[in-house]
Amino acid sequence: MFCTLEKPVIVPDQVLVLDWVFADGAPQKAEEQLLYRKFQEERRLRDEAMRRKAEKTAQMKAEAKEKTLKRFLLSQKHIVFTDPLDVRAGVQ
Repeated sequence: MFCTLEKPVIVPDQVLVLDWVFADGAPQKAEEQLLYRKFQEERRLRDEAMRRKAEKTAQMKAEAKEKTLKRFLLSQKHIVFTDPLDVRAGVQ
């Protein structure tokens, strides 16, 4: 969590003002935090790409399954079924 505090201060003309920055850790810590955020973002993007790819694959599978079922049902229309199932010539 980053918090800034501001307070107006009256500075006399005779004083020298030094602008100091106090940190709670070494400068490398900031670089580590930047790298951590960068890696998190890369991982999020990679996971998002994998999720989109999985969704696309699932959709393609569903379409292929539907197409195959449709083709199968259409082919069933052309099959003529007989009664009795075991046909013999000259026998009723």
